[in-house]
Amino acid sequence: MAATGGNIVAAMFLLKTRHGYREGDQSDTANKVSITFQMPGALPMDQFTAHVIETRKGISHDAD
Repeated sequence: MAATGGNIVAAMFLLKTRHGYREGDQSDTANKVSITFQMPGALPMDQFTAHVIETRKGISHDAD
């Protein structure tokens, strides 16, 4: 691959395309929406198993 072989122009092209850079058209940078998701940490296996068991108790598998 030319970009990893030392070709600077190819490396710059690769970086620009991978990161969505568009030459000359930077007018929409102020209109971008940023959303941050905060996910809870993973539960220990015993707590997760207890949660799954409790959740399944309320689910009915009978056809109506």
